[in-house]
Amino acid sequence: MEFHLALIRINRHKNRFLLLLTLLMYTNLVYSNEIRYSQGVNIINDEEVLELRKIKRKYDYDKTFQKLNREMSLHSARVWTYENKKNELEEIKNYLSESVISIDSTSEKIKMDELLLAINEKSKIEKDLDKFSDLSSKEDEIKSRYSNLEKTKKKLNIEKRGLLSKIIERIHNEIKGKYVSGNYYGAVNCNKNSSIMECIEKNEFDVKNRIINDNPFLTEDSIFSKFDITGANLNLDGSLSFNIAFSASANFSNKIYKSLNQKLGFNLIKISLKSNVPAEWYIDGKLFGKGEQVEAEIPSGSHGIYATYKGKAKSSVEEIYKPVVLRYILD
Repeated sequence: MEFHLALIRINRHKNRFLLLLTLLMYTNLVYSNEIRYSQGVNIINDEEVLELRKIKRKYDYDKTFQKLNREMSLHSARVWTYENKKNELEEIKNYLSESVISIDSTSEKIKMDELLLAINEKSKIEKDLDKFSDLSSKEDEIKSRYSNLEKTKKKLNIEKRGLLSKIIERIHNEIKGKYVSGNYYGAVNCNKNSSIMECIEKNEFDVKNRIINDNPFLTEDSIFSKFDITGANLNLDGSLSFNIAFSASANFSNKIYKSLNQKLGFNLIKISLKSNVPAEWYIDGKLFGKGEQVEAEIPSGSHGIYATYKGKAKSSVEEIYKPVVLRYILD
């Protein structure tokens, strides 16, 4: 009864702003800047979240990545040791080839001792180098296993894209012919001499665009069936703050598609790889770049990151869902 009386009184008011305040007083409405979706449409529902987790468990390769990264670290250390020993051997060979025993009897004994030491060291290094005969085959093996992981990731992505298609179809069906309702709080700058209604009308196009940009189920093609001012305050400096109750036709927007791609791991994410030395950077087993800092764009999801420098290495498996800076300190 009180509500109907309020409506009658409202119709008699000349000042639109006072009318709306009266309606607020009698209906006890509470407004916030949170948009309320009356249809309750979710971008990805609980059942789809569970299916996504099931697919990820089926192709769980994080532990394999971690194991491969550790093996790659050991392999890099062995390669560095092998290269150093090769260089030492070349230096000794050069020394032996250039050394000539002096006729001077006082230095002959010392020279001979030096040559014997060099010969013994040469023999020792050559034996040590025999232990590295498997370097090439080991590297091929590691690369092959990284390649198998890539095939596993492709299978995972095929299943995830199947789920993506199902989600898109579900959303299209749920929003077809539906309207999205909510409350929007905002502020605009007006001419000091403008009335509240003049200011709102002047900025209506901009305000509707804000509402559309804030709502994943609205696009430029959405038609507003309701756009009511439920509260407003105009300051002396021309600043207008307002509450608007809106309802507009739902559409499948690019915002929904981007959100789904992010949730399912298809978005490209920018990452920064930093080290205290000019390291070699590997992403998922492939050499990506060299330097103290490298910028990369990779699909969201799980990735094996690996850095190596002069036989030292550090690695980790990272879940990448937003831009991130990874710092690896190598001694």
